[in-house]
Amino acid sequence: MLEVENESTVAASIGATWAAISGFENYRRWHPYVIIEGLAGLGEVVGYSFQAQSPQAKRWTVEGQVTEFELERRLTISVGFRYLGLEETYSISPLANGVRIVHGLRFTGVLTVLGLPAIKRNLAKLLTVEDRCLVQHIAVGSGRKSVRHAVPHKRNSASK
Repeated sequence: MLEVENESTVAASIGATWAAISGFENYRRWHPYVIIEGLAGLGEVVGYSFQAQSPQAKRWTVEGQVTEFELERRLTISVGFRYLGLEETYSISPLANGVRIVHGLRFTGVLTVLGLPAIKRNLAKLLTVEDRCLVQHIAVGSGRKSVRHAVPHKRNSASK
């Protein structure tokens, strides 16, 4: 297993921060590597695409699932490749003058043991770049106040 985490702060509200993190339709505006298609909601299946910044780099798209969704607190997306699993998590909490964002990547599978120190350093740099873009997006006010989330369907017990 390989885990990398980055912490950032932003002078913004919890609502604006959550809107940026859970508003998948807006990732193209701020995220330098990832595009997510689908709705943010527990159990929702999403398209998760990753591309390095190089124009020659291939875009990798896999099916993922929202495995944690605590409104305005925590969001985790899990994806899997052949020999590699990935969980990407955002946790947010209020501060006196803004919001604390903890962004983590957790990899599992056979490939995580190959070149571990170098991979961990590169992933830490990647998170720093991503989070800098996120904080800038939130700070300039382009995070939407309302985003599309999946709404859990309540089963009507009278219709049985």
